[in-house]
Amino acid sequence: MARRDGRTILDFYPYPTFRIGHRETLQTIESMWDQFDVALIVAPVASGKTALRRAISYFKGDANMLVPTNALIQQELEEFPDTRKIMKRAEFYKCDFCYDMDMEAVTKRGHPILTVPHMMIAHKLRRKVLIVDEGHKLIAVNQDLQAINMWRRNMPYPLTTYTRPQLEEFLKLNQGIKNGDKILTKLRTDDYFVKRERAAWRSQDLDRIRLIPMTPDLHPALGAAADKIILLSATLSDEDVRDLGVAKNKRVIKIEVPSPIPAANRPLVKSYVGGLSHNNLESMAPAIARRIMDIAAFHGSGKKGIVHVTYGLATILRKYLHSDRIIWHDNTNSKTQLAAWMRSRDGIFIASGFEEGLNLAGPDYEWQIITKVQWQSLGDVAIRKRAEQSQAWYLWQALKMVIQSYGRICRGPTDEGVTYILDSTFERLVTESLKHDLIPKFFREVL
Repeated sequence: MARRDGRTILDFYPYPTFRIGHRETLQTIESMWDQFDVALIVAPVASGKTALRRAISYFKGDANMLVPTNALIQQELEEFPDTRKIMKRAEFYKCDFCYDMDMEAVTKRGHPILTVPHMMIAHKLRRKVLIVDEGHKLIAVNQDLQAINMWRRNMPYPLTTYTRPQLEEFLKLNQGIKNGDKILTKLRTDDYFVKRERAAWRSQDLDRIRLIPMTPDLHPALGAAADKIILLSATLSDEDVRDLGVAKNKRVIKIEVPSPIPAANRPLVKSYVGGLSHNNLESMAPAIARRIMDIAAFHGSGKKGIVHVTYGLATILRKYLHSDRIIWHDNTNSKTQLAAWMRSRDGIFIASGFEEGLNLAGPDYEWQIITKVQWQSLGDVAIRKRAEQSQAWYLWQALKMVIQSYGRICRGPTDEGVTYILDSTFERLVTESLKHDLIPKFFREVL
């Protein structure tokens, strides 16, 4: 299906030569354009999502290219400075005129634009095609836009309130709380999970509880009115489409892009210390600590390593890891400690929350450890309800985290990096995920 001007999608490829799998992927998108509403392009590390996204966007013209952060917009503008873009007003500092000029340019139909998820401007963009880089992140953005925020400054819940039952009890005992009945009704649907956190409010760091919907419909600000939605990521499945609320009566296709990195360069080594669960982390911690140091010794000095752990496990491991090579962090200093580790000669970074967004390319980063499969807690009634509706969904949440962690090192065809996994429940995850056809080809290659 060529355009009216006779050009095909391949004519809009932004580079002189095609990366592995790109020609075939783009030709499939073009030939099937009228046969899908949602396309999942499973594109692993180094496969070149930007080139695919730009080719599709400029072929169709009337497209919104959505990327996760303003930093990624800046990177792309350095390579493609003529790209039409829109960023948050804050990025323009005191130049309101510049912001208004950008808004006037991007709201004209027919030209692709580059933007970040931002509900204050997205309704003005009105593009027919939404193309999302790191598409799996759209689920959290969509949930975030539709979450209910309860700031403690307005709703004085006790400082001991962290769980759903505690919040329900508070709302029952305080009938006069504004919107309390509405919140209680939503809680009783079991379609929301509860999260207590600190967050910014008018430059203040304040306490809040959030009710986050499990499976809301796609928010209008994210392109719910688009004719086509195309998601690109290393971790995408039909479960993600359902979580976005766009699978109802929609035609979905999935295309897998081959990994340009040889499987031998990115091995996954099963180095089990046993089946790990929330209940046995304390008793298993000495074995976990010994295995971490054994792996570090095997790779020798001069090679940095990263160990993916939960915050809870990190706290327990502090009792057993005493090497000068260990670099710790908490939720207040994670960026500075990451920088310190990257400057180190052979540091071992005990990392929580670094499963995504970390690019550890090059010979300095030779090994990493995934300590535990992060199974969703069935103690949360909303998660339990969703898991009962779909076992595949429950498996996919855990598998997605493993694959994202796996992708932090070995970032290119000539790079090398080994990943160790210590939790033997990974065997069950793989076995059950294979039954549901959840494991992407590039990851099956290293199992």
